Amino acid sequence: MDDGDKAEKVNSLVGWLQRSMLFVSAWRYFSPFGPNDVDEGRAGNGCKRRD
Repeated sequence: MDDGDKAEKVNSLVGWLQRSMLFVSAWRYFSPFGPNDVDEGRAGNGCKRRD
């Protein structure tokens, strides 16, 4: 019985982790304040300085 409870907790934890990772990656992809846009902004500033 204990092992079954442990497996259930592990499965729910893994499922929660996967959902949170999916949410974080979606947030980074869609958010205007995501790190990808920040990196692009830095690269853009570098290009402006060079021009």
